Amino acid sequence: MSVVLVILATIGYILLFVLALLLLVVFAVLFCPVKYNGMAEKTEKMEAGLKASYLFFIRFKAEFKDGNFVYILKIFGRVKKTNIASINEQIETEKRRKAARKAQKLKKKSDKKTGNIKLSKKEENLDIANIEPDKNKKESDSFVFVNENKDIIDENNKATIDENQKNVNINYDEKRKPGRLKAVFEAVKQKIADLFTKIRQIFDNIEGFFSKIERRYDLVTEDENSILISKLLHLLKKVFKHILPRKIKGYLQFGFSSPDLTGKALGVLAVFYPRYRKSLRIEAVFTESVLIAEVSFRGHVTIFVLLFAAARVYFSKKYKALWHGLSDFSEEDTEDDF
Repeated sequence: MSVVLVILATIGYILLFVLALLLLVVFAVLFCPVKYNGMAEKTEKMEAGLKASYLFFIRFKAEFKDGNFVYILKIFGRVKKTNIASINEQIETEKRRKAARKAQKLKKKSDKKTGNIKLSKKEENLDIANIEPDKNKKESDSFVFVNENKDIIDENNKATIDENQKNVNINYDEKRKPGRLKAVFEAVKQKIADLFTKIRQIFDNIEGFFSKIERRYDLVTEDENSILISKLLHLLKKVFKHILPRKIKGYLQFGFSSPDLTGKALGVLAVFYPRYRKSLRIEAVFTESVLIAEVSFRGHVTIFVLLFAAARVYFSKKYKALWHGLSDFSEEDTEDDF
């Protein structure tokens, strides 16, 4: 009996250990943050970089330098995905092209110095034509007299044939004139009818579009739904604040050709400036187009926060009702279209 109890106790301890290990893994996945840091620099050329790590075995690195974007993903120290090979191949092909162009230019220069310049096909043909003009002239002069008599006979025959054909065409056109006018009238009438139907369809589509907007606006502006949407926006604001970098250091000087656009961009940056005012300096230039930046940032994202926000929206009956109401409107619109 005691042996059985020892075996059951051992099995129980093993199950508890496995359960604890699974809970540890789940908590590590949910609450271990995804850390990231990066930099961006712009003086003459644009350079940027981003590094991210998750747990202790996932690493991601991306760089933008000299017009090339390079990324690499490592799991347990092994490269799983990268584009370094393709970038290196592009650089090598570009180097080979530059070397070939340089060699071609040097060859042309040496040919000019030595005088061994190759003529093109057009120039060769022109030279051959200029060398043998008399031969061609002699061969053609022997047939001038015969060809002139033949041309006169051909012109007379052609004139008689054209006159007969003209008379036949006039008689045929006179017979077909009433039928042709009727066909033209019917074609014009059909085109006008098609034009009116298209205009009617355009107005119907515009009316349907505004009716869709009006119905959705009425649904969204209801008291209960407006409160629900405000809560959703507040939740999205929290998630966005959580994703933003914790610290940003550096200097940013910017300006556009239009002072109006510069002012609008400064207004957008002013929303984030109170959060980073101690470590980030921003200068707006309204007189010229300029961009000078030297910025570094770092932050982290916890997966549990994102999943919790998504679960609050997904499992809420009120959000589902609002979504079903909007989707019902879209289904009615598609039925109306058919």
